[in-house]
Amino acid sequence: MRFVPVKSADRQAARLDHKARDFLVRQRTQIVNAVRAHLGEFGVVVAKGIHNVDRLLEAARV
Repeated sequence: MRFVPVKSADRQAARLDHKARDFLVRQRTQIVNAVRAHLGEFGVVVAKGIHNVDRLLEAARV
C-alpha cells in the first residue's frame, strides 16, 4: 500500500483556486460556443475563439 502525505491547507486552497478557474473558463467557452451555434442557425457567422466575443455580441444585437 502506498501512503500519501497530507496536503497543507495552503496547498489545498491553491488547488481549489486552480480548479475553480478551470471550471469558469470551461463554462465561458461553452457559453460562447453555444451562442455561436445559435447565431449560426440564423446565418450569422463569427470566427471561433474567445477573442472574438465582442464581434459575437455585436452580431447578436443586430
